[in-house]
Amino acid sequence: MNFVKSVIVIVVILFCTNSFSAKIYKCKDASGKVVFSNKQCKGSDANAGLLGEDSQLSQRTKITQDYTAPVSGESNAEKALRQLREEQDRERRIAREENLDRKAEELERKQANAEAKREQDKLKNCLARKKEYEANSKYWKAVSKERRLSKADKHSYESNQHFYKRLASEC
Repeated sequence: MNFVKSVIVIVVILFCTNSFSAKIYKCKDASGKVVFSNKQCKGSDANAGLLGEDSQLSQRTKITQDYTAPVSGESNAEKALRQLREEQDRERRIAREENLDRKAEELERKQANAEAKREQDKLKNCLARKKEYEANSKYWKAVSKERRLSKADKHSYESNQHFYKRLASEC
């Protein structure tokens, strides 16, 4: 009795799986677009465009196979999807441009700060050297007065004094 029930169940399963099989056709519509469908292509050959038979297709796949693209071009869903993608691309482009602008402003600010710091350091160094130069100028002036020098030697000392005075005035 169990054997007979098993055989009947196996036979029923075999017949059920054949009823769920689907044939897949690849055709071209009037506008030249490739269309995949479970319906035969219009034409003289009955099996024209038959790609194969799939017995494991889900119910959802079978439902979507009956859909054929409208002859006029894009469907409303395709238009909406295209518009959504264009909007997303535009938003990405704007975000990318804003990011580049922000980075450029930041770089300019950093460069301006670095230039200001260089100028400030240069001024600090110059002021520090100015004090040193003024001290050297005073030293050479004092040395030339203290010593009783010949005119040639005195000229040498005074030239050192004027040299340091000029360096101090450049700051």
